[in-house]
Amino acid sequence: MLKHVTTLIALAACSSGPSVEAPPVTQAEPVEPPALLLTDTAAPAAGPDELLELASTPSETAPSDSTPSETPRSTETPTDDAPLTAKYSLKRGETLAHFARWSGLPVEVIAEHSSLGLTEVYPVGTEIIVPLDPEARARVELARTQHHVARADGYLDSRGGVAGTDFYTVRSGDTAWSISRNELGIPVWLLETYNPSVDLDRIAPGTRLMVPALADTVADAGAPALALQGPTE
Repeated sequence: MLKHVTTLIALAACSSGPSVEAPPVTQAEPVEPPALLLTDTAAPAAGPDELLELASTPSETAPSDSTPSETPRSTETPTDDAPLTAKYSLKRGETLAHFARWSGLPVEVIAEHSSLGLTEVYPVGTEIIVPLDPEARARVELARTQHHVARADGYLDSRGGVAGTDFYTVRSGDTAWSISRNELGIPVWLLETYNPSVDLDRIAPGTRLMVPALADTVADAGAPALALQGPTE
């Protein structure tokens, strides 16, 4: 019986053939998952430097088929109805009535534009505003000059005429009034007429003023010298 069992084991071993060893099972190495692609997910917050760089980088826009329209320009043109005015500083001896006469405008119009009343007496330097176009302004300035020249000529004729012109150098402490009355013996407005570009209210020492050499003054200055000559034969 034991022999029979041994025989059966031997036969089973022969019929099964040589034994094949199964290859050893190797453990697969862990594979890292692929990096996720950020598509619609929110980007990480940028730092201050990145924000500044993004802000300074011009953004690209898709080309448009339509031509960009230019910034509309104003088509308004100055109208001819805009009032033109001329400004003057009142000189000695001038009034609103003078400018009304020179411009041919009512004195009320000049007073209204100048924001002045009609009854007051205004000091030298008061601003006078007259509605004038360039052509009318030229006429007013010419009439104004002629007025002061005629006034000066009338005064000089009353003093025996003028022998020429001279210059006076302003000294410390001088004023237009003191120079006119004490040094020259002429009205202040005449000194102003001879020096139209000088502000007589702000003269400084060293300023040279043109003054008239009056004939009667020259004659008076020469009288003592003539008396010393004695009678002539």
